[in-house]
Amino acid sequence: MMGISISSSTSKGTKGGMRFYSWIKWYNPTLLHRAHVLDGRTCHNYLRSPHVDPLSTATPGLPGDEKSDSRIIRDNWIRAQMRLRLDQFATRKPLTLRIGTFNVNGRDPSGSLASFVHGEAKVTDPSTLPDVLVFGFQELDLSSQALIYQATTWKEEMWFTAIMDALESASADYVKLVSKQLVGMLIIVIIRRTLRPHIGDVSSTSSGQGVMWLGNKGGVAVRFRLYDTIFTFVNSHLAAFDDQVERRNADYLELRRALRLHAPGVVPPPGNLNYRIELPDHDIRVLIAEVAAGEGDFNSILEFDQLEAFSLDPENMSNVLEQVTKPIMSITDVVTEITPILAIEPPQTDLGAILFGIPTIHRKTNFTNPGTIACAFRFIKPSENHPLFPSWLTVTPTSGIILPGESQPISITVDLNRETAAVLNKQNHAGMTCRLTIHVEHGKDYDITVSGVYNKTCFGNSLPWLASLPQAIRKVDTSTILEKHDARAPREVIGLIGWLMTHAVHEENLFLASGDVEEVQMIRHCLDTGDDIPSAGGQTMALSVGQTLIQFLNSLTEPVIPWSFHGFAASVKDRDEAYGVRPPFSNGRPVHSSRFALLNVLKILESLPSAAANVWISITAFLHFKLQGADPSKKRMLGKSTADLKMDRRMLTLRISPKAQVFAPVLLRDNLSLLPSNRMSPLVKRAFVMYFLS
Repeated sequence: MMGISISSSTSKGTKGGMRFYSWIKWYNPTLLHRAHVLDGRTCHNYLRSPHVDPLSTATPGLPGDEKSDSRIIRDNWIRAQMRLRLDQFATRKPLTLRIGTFNVNGRDPSGSLASFVHGEAKVTDPSTLPDVLVFGFQELDLSSQALIYQATTWKEEMWFTAIMDALESASADYVKLVSKQLVGMLIIVIIRRTLRPHIGDVSSTSSGQGVMWLGNKGGVAVRFRLYDTIFTFVNSHLAAFDDQVERRNADYLELRRALRLHAPGVVPPPGNLNYRIELPDHDIRVLIAEVAAGEGDFNSILEFDQLEAFSLDPENMSNVLEQVTKPIMSITDVVTEITPILAIEPPQTDLGAILFGIPTIHRKTNFTNPGTIACAFRFIKPSENHPLFPSWLTVTPTSGIILPGESQPISITVDLNRETAAVLNKQNHAGMTCRLTIHVEHGKDYDITVSGVYNKTCFGNSLPWLASLPQAIRKVDTSTILEKHDARAPREVIGLIGWLMTHAVHEENLFLASGDVEEVQMIRHCLDTGDDIPSAGGQTMALSVGQTLIQFLNSLTEPVIPWSFHGFAASVKDRDEAYGVRPPFSNGRPVHSSRFALLNVLKILESLPSAAANVWISITAFLHFKLQGADPSKKRMLGKSTADLKMDRRMLTLRISPKAQVFAPVLLRDNLSLLPSNRMSPLVKRAFVMYFLS
């Protein structure tokens, strides 16, 4: 059975600003003209993109290939209509599948495979056993002869016999449907005998990768139709070793090209993909333990998955248990001189007040077909060099067909990211307006005007620029503000921490529990306008101020500890190194003092931008005071035994850890444009923060 491979990060050189791998010219010549896809981020984006035929390039007055576009829009519309009417034309049959993958490392089967074959199901109770079993094996045969003589099946027969033996008496109810082997890769599909009459269109294929394309790496695939649902299963074995992520990406892209099967269908992905989690073994075990204890989630681990972009299409997975009939609708191309027309209501969409970080704004507009023939529409770019929509706007659907007399609702959604907010905050005008163009195939173009008023906010800016403002952001002409490199901490941070120091030092759940949504919005308004934050409000107000501080820090275009500083933070091994200087020695022993610690803090913070250093000092000083200085028991430290002091330190660590867990991913937020191997481990971030709090 396959375990989880874990590795630490590695680095690679670059050539001419782009990664270059000499092996690619021998390994994958079909991609030489598309070498850019081997870049990690580009490849991941490619994997994320929907695999549908793209519409032709079109701009106002230049409609593109209308015949081809009409066909694509029509086909997409038919699929959408079938999904909407699925319950009318489909019956559902329950089906259970068991999918397993096993890198056998050249070994023959030994012992029972019961837990691998049927898990906790009981062979004595056939109703608990799967209907379909799909098993993928890798490294079935490691001999050099296997690369040359690929026709032998004795290894397959050996493992098939072991699978059937694991089913014991229930094996009589199963039959092998199809198998495919290529050197050390094997995929076997076993089904209940009662399903065999309902299965057709069985096929298989393979593609060798690796050295000389002989098949030590690559993939084998099988396809079949069960009732009217198509299933495809692929067993792949991609390039090994920690630092070969780009080669694994190339393997995957080549397999997508080479494994040609008619009507792919549902594709669960068994196999030894060899992708790693870019975290040290210890870190990932701690993070998994936190998930098991209910103190975290898997997102902190998935961020470091080399295969973060690999996922199943949920629309495909929704069809696993469905028997779908053939489409009963179709559209025939008809030669006609009637021009399709479109009515848009309303033609102007008012977004109202727009503020970064506030829940997204949703608006609806309706497209109606008042004509006598079907109307195929699509949104088009304002010009060839512009995106379809501004980065802050999402419109769905972007194309479709409207039958005569029917309507199609169009959803318009505004959601600002940090980068867009930073640009808007620096503009003196508050208007946000864009024109969207809709092209009707074989018809004319129509326009929608989308407009709103942007409210400038201290959220979504860089620290140095925000700290350079002489007043609250809504009281100044921000278009004239230049970033200062010797800026102090922004007034917003000072104001929030000052309020917490006065009103929330003894609030145990500060930063650990959420506040009131309306209070948070009111506090944000105070920060933007320069108004005082009300002192009344009780516990919820304290939690709301704490939550606002976290949101503010998380909204910065670059975290408090800049990305260029993350390499140093990740290399820190102890508290003294975090402070930047080793303590002096006296009689061979280090000398520690609060004054020396302060000098070390100041020394290391000199390397940070001024605003970032001041914010870091303000936040860590407040947390340090809250966790230690405000504790009355600290006044009675003198005279305690060593055991008591150790116990106090353990208790203090327990109090610090939850705060560090909250602030670490915010103060040292990852640069998501980097590959997982170049990001900091969540545990390393926490440790760095704790050095300054302990």
